[in-house]
Parts: sequence; C-alpha cells; structure tokens
Amino acid sequence: MLDHRQAADAGADSHADARGVGGLGVLSHTINAERIVFCRRLAQRNESQEAFTYGWFRRVVELLSHVLHKTPVPSEWLDEVKAVQRGEA
Repeated sequence: MLDHRQAADAGADSHADARGVGGLGVLSHTINAERIVFCRRLAQRNESQEAFTYGWFRRVVELLSHVLHKTPVPSEWLDEVKAVQRGEA
C-alpha cells in the first residue's frame, strides 16, 4: 500500500506524463489557489485565526516550489492536511 508521499509522487508523475511540466505547474497553481481560499475562509470565520494567515500563505506558496522541483514536502504538512475533515472549508 502506498503512503501519502508515494501516492502524491505517483500522481504528480502521472499528471506530468500526461500534461507535461507545464501541466504540473497549472495543477500546482490550482491546488495552491484552493488552499489559499480555504485559509482565507478560516480567518474570515474566526478572527482569532487571522494571526496565522501569513504562515499559512507562505506554506502554500512554498508548496509550489516543492512540487515543481519534486522535493518532498515536510511530513507535518501531510499530517495537517490529513487532519482536516472534508467539508470544513
């Protein structure tokens, strides 16, 4: 069974094979846009979360670099994504 990182790598490789490196960039920007909207909504719903937005946004921006350069993202990032229940945004 694949772990999260292996599954993500396999998915990125498959997407890059089908769409090329440019397609991987489009996918990465799309995922980043969704994450930014998710983080912004968290801060809008709960004012106490606004202090965290810079760090969230920085992490989202750094994710693009990791994906495009095929370098592993820190494992705690995957743990955070796994902890968020679907439909919370």
